[in-house]
Amino acid sequence: MTFVELFGHSAQAKLLDFLADHVGSTYSWQEITKHIVQIKQNRKALEKLVGIGFIRKVRTTEDKIRYMINDRNTLVRAILHDDFEEGKKAAEKEAKK
Repeated sequence: MTFVELFGHSAQAKLLDFLADHVGSTYSWQEITKHIVQIKQNRKALEKLVGIGFIRKVRTTEDKIRYMINDRNTLVRAILHDDFEEGKKAAEKEAKK
């Protein structure tokens, strides 16, 4: 199950879904807005997700702020695991055709 499936098509769900597709990668706000066009005006959604621990702020050596999915968060890990399992089942089903 994806974050969008769980939380609807909100800015927060789109942010989480995008970052969940790229676990371990970091993105600047500008990079995020290139991938999620509808989110440009909604930086509050990002800060809220940082505040509740779903997204982590990461400082680079150049002291710039980047963001990534917080795969250390128990709830985030559970959702990522469920999403992976659903994808695996779908792939297996497709392979049997």
